[in-house]
Amino acid sequence: MYGFGWTIHGMASTRPAPSGSLLDLLADLVAFPTESRTPNLELIDLYADRAAGAGAVVNVVPGETGRANLHLRFGPDAPGGVLVSGHTDVVPAGSGR
Repeated sequence: MYGFGWTIHGMASTRPAPSGSLLDLLADLVAFPTESRTPNLELIDLYADRAAGAGAVVNVVPGETGRANLHLRFGPDAPGGVLVSGHTDVVPAGSGR
């Protein structure tokens, strides 16, 4: 169970299923070619636009050629908070690296 109301191996949840807009966003995100050797700027732009629309302070940090990192801040500029860290690239299938 992943907290979204999905049924896995016969287990059910009372939590609501993801809305169509969430599923649409996830479909958009996984459609990007994000192998570690390819640029990620289009994906970063999508994330940045969606986050800004949700009220985030957005900072795109240029990295290697054709790649960037994204810093987002939600809420007031105050001590404390929560850091969420992730990455946008995957290792090509079958490469083992």
